[in-house]
Amino acid sequence: GIYSEVLKVDGVTDVYVDENVEPITQNGLPPKSVVVVVSGGRNEDIAQAIFKKVDHSIETIGNVEVYVNDIQNIPRRVRFYRPTITNIEYTLNYVTVAGQIIDINDLKLLVESYLSGLKLGSYITSDECNKSFIRPAFGTDKILNIDIKFRKSGVGTFENFIKLNLQPELFKRSLV
Repeated sequence: GIYSEVLKVDGVTDVYVDENVEPITQNGLPPKSVVVVVSGGRNEDIAQAIFKKVDHSIETIGNVEVYVNDIQNIPRRVRFYRPTITNIEYTLNYVTVAGQIIDINDLKLLVESYLSGLKLGSYITSDECNKSFIRPAFGTDKILNIDIKFRKSGVGTFENFIKLNLQPELFKRSLV
C-alpha cells in the first residue's frame, strides 16, 4: 500500500518501505513504526501519500518532517527519509580463456551499470553482478573466472556482499 502510493507521486523515482507492527524493536526498527525512503518528488506530496496509507497507530520515522491535516483539519506529523549518497569501491580480478583479451574498462562499465541500476534497499552482491551483467557479455568461453568485491568507500574490507543500513543509500562508484 504505502510503497505503491508513494511511487505514484509525481517525480518519485524510487521507494523503500519497511514496517514493524510488533510491540518490540525488530530489524533495527522501533516498535510499531514504518520507515519510508524516497528518491524524487516533493516532500508535501510524499507526506500526503504516506499519510493516506499508513495505519495511524504506526509511527513514521525519518529526518524529513511534514505536517498533513487529517479529515478534522488536525495537523499530523509524517516523517520519512531521503536517500544518502554512499561511495562504493570495487575490485576486479579475472582470468581469461587462453588467447582472449578483455579490456578492463569494458568490465568496469558492466559493474558500474549493475551498481547504477540498484534500487533503494538493494543488496550489492558479486554473484548478481556476475550473473546479470558480466556473464551475458563475456561467457565462459572468454572469462574463466571473475572475482568482484565491494565496500563502502574506505570502510572495512572488500566483500562479495554488502548489506545496507536501515536507511538505504544511493551509490557512487569507483574502481580501486
